[in-house]
Amino acid sequence: HEYKMASRTFFNIVMRDYQTRDVLAFMKRYFLLDQGDFFVHFLDMAEDELLQEMVDVSRGRVQNWMAVSIQMSGGPGGGDYEQRS
Repeated sequence: HEYKMASRTFFNIVMRDYQTRDVLAFMKRYFLLDQGDFFVHFLDMAEDELLQEMVDVSRGRVQNWMAVSIQMSGGPGGGDYEQRS
């Protein structure tokens, strides 16, 4: 009984609080199927920044490169990322 309750609580937290379904849909769209070219653009632009130590990485620059690379992909629905960030 306690296992089921803990499992249900964990599932609810992951699905509700972390919006796992939305995150998985985003990953499917941009990394796997619809707009994979966005990822190539992003890595090309952000490579030097991402190779730095984590404490030295500028989150703002990385987010900007991500937004620009999504726009460059030219696919429909490029604005979906902006709603999630």
